[in-house]
Amino acid sequence: MTALTLIGIHGLNNKPPAPVLSAWWENSLREGLARNQSIRRARLNFRLTYWADLLHETPMQPDDDPAPYLQESGDGALPAARTGFRRRMAALGFEAVGKMAEAAARAPILETLVEELVHERASDLYRYNTDLALRAAVRQRLATELEAARATRRPVVLIAHSMGSIIAYDVLRRQPDTAIAHFITIGSPLGLADVKRPSAGEFGPPEVPAGVAHWTNLADPHDPVAALDVRLRSDYQANARSVRIDDASVRNTYVSPAGKANPHKVYGYLRTPEMSSVLATLLGAPQT
Repeated sequence: MTALTLIGIHGLNNKPPAPVLSAWWENSLREGLARNQSIRRARLNFRLTYWADLLHETPMQPDDDPAPYLQESGDGALPAARTGFRRRMAALGFEAVGKMAEAAARAPILETLVEELVHERASDLYRYNTDLALRAAVRQRLATELEAARATRRPVVLIAHSMGSIIAYDVLRRQPDTAIAHFITIGSPLGLADVKRPSAGEFGPPEVPAGVAHWTNLADPHDPVAALDVRLRSDYQANARSVRIDDASVRNTYVSPAGKANPHKVYGYLRTPEMSSVLATLLGAPQT
């Protein structure tokens, strides 16, 4: 079985301490591989790029996390994405609404309103976009991990959740010689106009970063962060190697201890059958 260097990068808001969050991510990945692919001893060599401490002075205590890692109940493979004509049409309808909103957001007055909304509802992203020193520090965390990964001479797989996908994309555009065997975005807002705009201003038209050999985007159509643009392929041009984004719908079944479904939660994404299938292929394991 092929050994990988697997790097994750988390999303916005405060998080539990780095060792706890890293263990929860890896547990989720291994849970999915075991249940969906019957792989129980994968050599993942996992490291989490942790940057919450750059914006939040004190980490969240694990016992205070309202949505911690929990093993999925039951046995056997976890549910794959629902299919069918009606579900495809619903997803396309949401995407159409998102495209219309993107076009409308180009109006100067709406650009201001969107910026104010980001400031209010996603303050970490607002600070990332407006504080140059902070943005550089956040990017450096991931850049350092990628540099260390290069020394292992193993294929590098980068998994980026939510705002982490913005940071990862920016770093990969800024460092085009960084080789990534597989870039996996989950619950990503990279298709949204107010996300693409700052990046385009810095790097030019949206495209697959030069060093990326494969890019898979996994999105639950019920995820409020990704629902308005679950398909990124139409938003990002191919790179010089003709690499395009492969979009796939998933079913994120995460439920909190209080019984609240959260289709954006990272742990649900990491153990989906679609994620496990990608990793199994990278590991060289036969698909089950």
